[in-house]
Amino acid sequence: MNRPVDLPRVRRALAELDRLVAEHPALCQGGEHWADHLNALEEALVGTPTNERMKAYRRRLREQGRRRVSVFLTPEADAVLLTLRSQHPGMTVNDIISDTLTGRLALPGNESPAETPSPKERQP
Repeated sequence: MNRPVDLPRVRRALAELDRLVAEHPALCQGGEHWADHLNALEEALVGTPTNERMKAYRRRLREQGRRRVSVFLTPEADAVLLTLRSQHPGMTVNDIISDTLTGRLALPGNESPAETPSPKERQP
């Protein structure tokens, strides 16, 4: 069975090949063989596996002092969260919940939250 071609992935791979050729022009001059560098080439083409990216993401969050919590929302709480997500499309669910709990983000129907920088201003 044929699989569809992932064009964004192909474009990223070609861009990475162009970068490698620019950094190592001798590889295209017949000096070395691409097969000698398959590990670097495969990493450039495939990228980092999802599980490794998620581990790094979670590690960065822990380094920021964040803690993982799992909750079961009531249907009403889920509706409020969906409303907040639609009102703040640039924010993650993590930031929406954290900012709501700390009073920096108002719940729908409440007056005004405490003054706080936008999510982009908080990023280092």
